[in-house]
Amino acid sequence: MLVAHGCGQQSRCEPGLCPVGTSCDAASGQCVAVAPGAGAIPRLSGPYALVGLGDTGYGVVGYAPALRSVVLIERDGDKAEVSYVAGEATEDGIPAGDAVDAYAAEGVVHVAWVRRSDDTLWYGRRDAEGWTREQVVAIAPRRPGDRLAIRLWNGLPTIAVDELGNGRLHVAVRAVDGSWSVEEVPLPPDVDGRVARVGGTLVASTFGPSITLAFYEPGGGDLVVATRSASWVVSRLVGRASDGVSDGIDAGRPCALTRDTKAGLVVAYRDRSGNAVRLLRSAAGAATDHLVDDGAYTVATTGAVRRAFVGTAIDVVRLANGALAVAWQDASNVRVRLAVEAPGGALKQVTLPPSVRAQVRPRLLAHSDGALRLTWLEPDPAGAGSRIASVRWTPLGGAE
Repeated sequence: MLVAHGCGQQSRCEPGLCPVGTSCDAASGQCVAVAPGAGAIPRLSGPYALVGLGDTGYGVVGYAPALRSVVLIERDGDKAEVSYVAGEATEDGIPAGDAVDAYAAEGVVHVAWVRRSDDTLWYGRRDAEGWTREQVVAIAPRRPGDRLAIRLWNGLPTIAVDELGNGRLHVAVRAVDGSWSVEEVPLPPDVDGRVARVGGTLVASTFGPSITLAFYEPGGGDLVVATRSASWVVSRLVGRASDGVSDGIDAGRPCALTRDTKAGLVVAYRDRSGNAVRLLRSAAGAATDHLVDDGAYTVATTGAVRRAFVGTAIDVVRLANGALAVAWQDASNVRVRLAVEAPGGALKQVTLPPSVRAQVRPRLLAHSDGALRLTWLEPDPAGAGSRIASVRWTPLGGAE
């Protein structure tokens, strides 16, 4: 809150009434950002994004429920810094961030989020000059859904978002002059009398002049991929074919995207029918499917083989040396698992440091120095949100 002290004097802040994440500086009379200590890192809830900042630094962008705000948590070694992107913790004071995604390139952080109080889509950018924020007015209010993906496509900020209520899919592109253009992404043909729509996880990847989106189509349990260069090409990679014939697999919820060293598309997905994490590699019109984990384990005391419930959250990335890495959630044990591609091409599971805390929502980041960053959320048993945990893995040194 700002109070005026006499006619003609500038408004000054009042101690205790500045936005969350700031405090009243008596000297300047302004609400200034507070440098957080270790205990001031906000707890998160729901999906979040992991972005690279510099050679070894990283940032986590997500929704902080206690603040009802979008936050950027930056880390580099022992240093931590928190920025409040949108929501009650910022000047506008309006809750925001129920759906959020982020992407970083060349030191610039791009964030997309939904403000559910009026169902509007927003875009934020943080560069050397600080934060700028704007509503994506080309997407009408009451239309943005709960699934977002933001990337740079041909160097331009691009947001993919589903439509509230009907599951249609739109892509909004911000031009150099700041204007936004929107086009609807065609969905696969309807089959079995059911209208196709976006479900599960919506993910995006760009390469050269192309953008690729992947999502789960819940009507038939299909993994759908849509790629746009000159025009959109949409296909059901796993599940029903266009003629409605099913291969018996319910797949793609969730899924993740990356590219291999030959620019081939790599899709990590959950085979719900087979309770397995799988990796689909597609190049030059040919696709190969590889099993990553089927949850099988042997009970030490009896020798019986059991299967854990795996793949309820998935991520995939290509390392600087070209190797692929896949992270997934073992829901039966509430643990995060990690596998990295060995020189021969096989995926080898990595032993992570032991932890007594629950682990959910793994995310991966390839550092430019060759290391791999794995993060996850550790939920608070009292329901106060989740804290971020992280390990850095190097091909020779293992997990740190």
